[in-house]
Amino acid sequence: QNDTLRVEFFQGYIAQLHKAIQKGADVRGYFAWSLMDNFEWALGYSKRFGIVHVDYKTQKRTPKASAKMFSEVAATNSLRIPVRVLIASEFVAIEEGSARKTTKDAPPSQKLAEAHIEPRTVGGLGA
Repeated sequence: QNDTLRVEFFQGYIAQLHKAIQKGADVRGYFAWSLMDNFEWALGYSKRFGIVHVDYKTQKRTPKASAKMFSEVAATNSLRIPVRVLIASEFVAIEEGSARKTTKDAPPSQKLAEAHIEPRTVGGLGA
């Protein structure tokens, strides 16, 4: 099955992971959101996020192009990626000085603090 957009997303993400590792990031693994198409609480069976297609009537499982890409990366320890996908995957800070090494290092937005806006909460559980 053809899932080109998912393949290109994974290629770009893995390329950037590799770049982060080369710069010293301690990356221990990477997982696709879902191995198989499944029931999503908010969307039911309408969206298919897995790298393996599931025929819900027969339960037959068929690897998608994204699964084959992961298989190739694992087997060869290399990533084939179109130049346009690699260029599109480059990280660009949205606002000068806003990039952080990790999300836990990122303080609350300076703009929120200056405007005296509190982060939104969901059900009283925090942002």
